[in-house]
Amino acid sequence: MEQILLQNLDEVQNVENRVRMRAGGAQKQAVVVFGSARIRADSQSYAEALGVSTELAQRGYFIVTGGGYGIMEAANRGAKDGGALSVGLNISLPHEEIPNSYLDVSVQFHDFWLRKMFFEQIASAFVLFAGGFGTLDELFDVLVLIQTQKRTRRPIILYGKEFWIPLVRFFEQSLLAHSCIEQGELELVKIVENRSELLSILLGEFHESLGNAR
Repeated sequence: MEQILLQNLDEVQNVENRVRMRAGGAQKQAVVVFGSARIRADSQSYAEALGVSTELAQRGYFIVTGGGYGIMEAANRGAKDGGALSVGLNISLPHEEIPNSYLDVSVQFHDFWLRKMFFEQIASAFVLFAGGFGTLDELFDVLVLIQTQKRTRRPIILYGKEFWIPLVRFFEQSLLAHSCIEQGELELVKIVENRSELLSILLGEFHESLGNAR
């Protein structure tokens, strides 16, 4: 496993270029997968994240996660099973954030803000599985950046209707109902239940935008 320490803003572009070269070239597209480190390896969510990432890898995407256990481990494992580059963006935490054993490249961070920037810089799409505060933090951060046009629109896919529908209902029944967001902003997220629905989004309506995401 290659380890890279990223400590300041000036290094972001250089490290991104190094990662993309490892993945196969500057045009290679990364799917960032978020989800809880506390999801067990024998759970359905783990199996789904593994299967999704394997198929994405087989279709030419490389996979980037937070580099920890649970959903992150499943996604990195899927990348390796599918023959694509497996990247983890690791950060020192009191618990949980120990690099999993399925990484080809581990980029080490001390600061959350720099790690967030790297996720947003490298991603052509985001796939979010069940997760806690950290997963929600990443979701809302990306939504704000796209809403305020600091980043171009790209797919934000919420995987698992049972888990995510209550949150989207809150968006509809509270945020939208009170005019805190607009209908078009509600449509920034897509909920899917299976791999075929996810792939239809990545390979269908968002296909052209993926190549230009920055």
